[in-house]
Amino acid sequence: LERVKKLESLGYTFEGADASVELMILHSTTTYCPPFRVMDYTAQVYDTNVDSASRVMSKMEQERYHGGVPAGLARATVKVQLHEDPDHQEEGFLNRLEVAEGDGPVDALANALKQALIPSHPELENLKLIDYKVRILDAELATRAATRVMIE
Repeated sequence: LERVKKLESLGYTFEGADASVELMILHSTTTYCPPFRVMDYTAQVYDTNVDSASRVMSKMEQERYHGGVPAGLARATVKVQLHEDPDHQEEGFLNRLEVAEGDGPVDALANALKQALIPSHPELENLKLIDYKVRILDAELATRAATRVMIE
C-alpha cells in the first residue's frame, strides 16, 4: 500500500489498473518467485519511406517499389533470465536472447518477449496483444513526461 501511495504522489494513477496493484502486492510477498526476469531490451524503428508522398502509396505499390519490405519496420531484442526448472525445484537459471520484428516498437517487443518465453511457458503461444492506450500524465513535460499505458 505504501508503494502505491508513493507512486501516486509521483503522478501514477491506479484507478482501473487492478492487475497492476495485484502484481505489486504479489511482488511484495516473501514467497514470490518471478517466472522470468527481463535483463535488458532494445527497440529500433526503421522507415524506408523517407518522403511524405510514399506514405500514401497503396500496399501493392509499396511491395513493387520497396521489394515487399514494409514502410515502417521495428526490430526488438529482449534478453530474459528464466529458471531452468519451471517448477523452481532446482537453482539453475537460463538466459535467452531473442530478436523479432513487428509493425512498430511495441509489436516487435511483444514478439521478441514471446519468442523468449514460449519454450518455457507454451501457454503463451495463443496470447495476443489486442489493444493498448498511452496517456501522457503531464503534458508540460512533453517527451519527458511519464505515461500511463492501459492494456486491454
